[in-house]
Amino acid sequence: MNRLIQLAKKYHLEIIIALFALLFSAWLYLFTFSYQDGSMIIASKAWSDFASHIPLIRSFSFGDNFPPQYPLFSGPFIKYHFLFYAAAGVLEKIGLRIDFALNILSIFGFTFLILMIFLFSKEIFKSKIVGAVSILFFIFNGSLSFIEYFKNNGLSLDSLVLILSNTKFTSFGPYDGGIISAFWNLNIYTNQRHLALSYALSLFIIFLLLRFKESQEHKNFEKTLFLGILLGLSFMLNMATFLMTVVILFCLMVFLKNQRTYIFLTLLIAGIISLPQYLFIQKDASDFNIIINTGYLIENLSLGNFINYWFRNLGLHLI
Repeated sequence: MNRLIQLAKKYHLEIIIALFALLFSAWLYLFTFSYQDGSMIIASKAWSDFASHIPLIRSFSFGDNFPPQYPLFSGPFIKYHFLFYAAAGVLEKIGLRIDFALNILSIFGFTFLILMIFLFSKEIFKSKIVGAVSILFFIFNGSLSFIEYFKNNGLSLDSLVLILSNTKFTSFGPYDGGIISAFWNLNIYTNQRHLALSYALSLFIIFLLLRFKESQEHKNFEKTLFLGILLGLSFMLNMATFLMTVVILFCLMVFLKNQRTYIFLTLLIAGIISLPQYLFIQKDASDFNIIINTGYLIENLSLGNFINYWFRNLGLHLI
């Protein structure tokens, strides 16, 4: 008992953050997707994504969708990372109601992500305060979209009070024609339920590799095997995050001499596991290819509009 009390005192901030992460995640997801009187209750800003997610989940829970096909585009093998929704389908198939099946996985993923943001920031800057502040930066939209809000509503006491009851996205680029991205809003996590877990796993893999110690060579190789398998399996969880993680690990391999061997082995194992998955989804004729687009959402890329885009999107995070 005394041991538990000592641990609670030592890690009181971590415990508070873990509880906050769990409660905030539960609130975020339970209020955007639920079940009542035999009907699914979906938040107004989430229905478009759920129109594709629900059929995909049900294709695994009500049907036997393997090899996986996209219900909305049946026939060829699915080109969308389906693993998260397949897991939700399996949970529903064994008896969980669909909202519980999807929300449990979503809550776990978002809680995991918040904890990894804290731990990763603390590891880099050696400060718990920085870790806690990083969570605030993550939860709140730090872009310059508030300028658009006050431009539309004026700067007054009424417009400040209106923020509490506002139900519209101030900036939702590129869909509203604006330059500030919609993806700074938390709705990206309520709509794309697999996103939080994939980001959390990416941070988790990088975090553990950064903590490898030269004196624990045997344990390092065991962890490398685990991380390589985890990264390889994440290909079907989120292909974009998988590729981003691979790029980051390549960069770390160049600059971190002590971890170079372990990072290389992690990438090698991940490549062995992910390559068959990539070839599998390519077996049908399709337009799915890996291409490089340096501008992404920026048309007519130049140094000036590149700086303008990221200045307005990163906003307060640049401070």
